[in-house]
Amino acid sequence: MKKPLFPPASSLAFCAPQQALDIKNCMNNVASFLSKGGIMSHIHKTRKYLAITMAVLLAIAVPAQALLAEPAISIQHTPLRIHVDASLQNSFLFAEFQSISDISIQVCGDACLSASPAHHGFDLYLFSSRNTDLETLIASGSIAPIADQALIANVQSMIPSLAAYIMRNEALYAFPIDLETYNNRVFFPDLFEKFDLGSVPNTIDEYIDLAYHWYSSSEYPNRAMAYKLDSGDVLAQAQHDLLERMLVTYVHAVCQGKSAGEAVDFSFDTPAFRAMLEKYKAFAALELSDRAREAERVVMHNLTNPEYLARGDIRRQVFAQPYISPFQEYEQHVLFDPAWDAESAPAVHTSISFFLLNASSPNKEAALSFLKAYTNQMDASSAMRLHPNESYSFNEDAVSAYREISARYCFGACARYIRILLSDINAPGLIMDYCTGKSQITEDQVINTLDVSLSKTIQDSNQYAVP
Repeated sequence: MKKPLFPPASSLAFCAPQQALDIKNCMNNVASFLSKGGIMSHIHKTRKYLAITMAVLLAIAVPAQALLAEPAISIQHTPLRIHVDASLQNSFLFAEFQSISDISIQVCGDACLSASPAHHGFDLYLFSSRNTDLETLIASGSIAPIADQALIANVQSMIPSLAAYIMRNEALYAFPIDLETYNNRVFFPDLFEKFDLGSVPNTIDEYIDLAYHWYSSSEYPNRAMAYKLDSGDVLAQAQHDLLERMLVTYVHAVCQGKSAGEAVDFSFDTPAFRAMLEKYKAFAALELSDRAREAERVVMHNLTNPEYLARGDIRRQVFAQPYISPFQEYEQHVLFDPAWDAESAPAVHTSISFFLLNASSPNKEAALSFLKAYTNQMDASSAMRLHPNESYSFNEDAVSAYREISARYCFGACARYIRILLSDINAPGLIMDYCTGKSQITEDQVINTLDVSLSKTIQDSNQYAVP
């Protein structure tokens, strides 16, 4: 998912309350409005989860330090060749590259690699931390330090943990252009009181307990017709979402702040994970009463009814994606993803998109000029995500909340490991089959499969160096 959190209330003045559950359309309306007013040239297309809600926050002001006062590029060079990772490719991005300077630019995706047998000739690479271990690339000698003081100063004004991740001994090895966060939530204290839910969960253990209580309650059939605990509309979706959250939380607890190379001892074979797996197993096996199943059937039918959806109210979710415009009026409170245990700090699952400079590039001067020009024209939402400590002229409560969240970002191994677990090896499917008895796999086999599959995928990907 999924970007910044809270734009100013004024920026969404034209978003009707009924649009609360259709944030994407609202964001598009805002982007159109701003572009027509000449405030910014564009807003990147929305990504996943909370990315869409944060985008508008940032669309009104660009931090002063994020902009480098560089003129448009006019130096003539051989074409600047940029390779873009498949996960980041889109025609919108390519057009943006071509528009920021008069240098001839060739943008290629993965298809270009087969067309260049020697895998040489690219000047810049645009990668995602979800797919790349920066430490491996630095060690390989494939990428060169970005030796430009203006770009270094720009990075040093970014989120401190981000700057630390991409710099080594004051040398800059990657230049970020965007940041994505996932699963940011708010909660409504009045709903906690209304349903007598006790304290807001701080750990994954407490979160599982709350979810079990919500869906097993005799009141659930009545609640299901009007209220949700979280984003899941029915129990089956909630079971899947909570399993993903449990895996993400464990990854953060084990490898927060580490590179893939530093996290070589990562394993699921720990007493803590085994205990949590057993606890989750009870929630995965939870079965609904006939009344509850009928209520969920009605809910799922209503999801195809536009009139019903138009009446949606974010305040009918105990935990929700933020509804920005009435942030203060709705008394929303920031909710971090639960920590693994009482001794762990909550972390925010984060990935970044960054440029890398090919050590063999014959066009390093042009590449650096391109990066500075790109920074000058970076859309305001991306600038804010990277520079949350700059001054902005909007809802200070919203800005403070975002700054609090940015201090919890997890870079390094976190993004890669989570992508591998959730996508590459489908860890949730393996665990769910075990918990529900769909397969005869044992707990030991689940844990061994997770460890072996993760380790092999990491080792295989670590052999990759920039072409």
